[in-house]
Amino acid sequence: MSKRPGDDGDDGEQAKAQKRGTAAVAEPGPVASGRVLRKVAGWEESGIPLSTASDMAAQLLDMAAEEIVAVTGDPMKTAKAAAAADAGWVVPACVVLWLQYVGCSAPANDPEVE
Repeated sequence: MSKRPGDDGDDGEQAKAQKRGTAAVAEPGPVASGRVLRKVAGWEESGIPLSTASDMAAQLLDMAAEEIVAVTGDPMKTAKAAAAADAGWVVPACVVLWLQYVGCSAPANDPEVE
């Protein structure tokens, strides 16, 4: 298998997500408000340290928050994508649970919550 110039052998976040069996998500761009989504460094500059090193997960969580506040998009799908981008990061999973129960969208026997 030939390598492309600049290929350092790192599979990248999308390839790692595919290996874990989760769908890869394209890198998010600016949101409807025009605000650029924060990567990990952007969250830390805002005074909010994150317990993930994944810029993709950080941006997706930022997008989910924007979708919740703006009442647009699909924050559940976006929060699940953030959880898939860093399976060890619990914050997006908490957002998913919050959306399910505050929004009353989870049935009593929801297998995702168990």
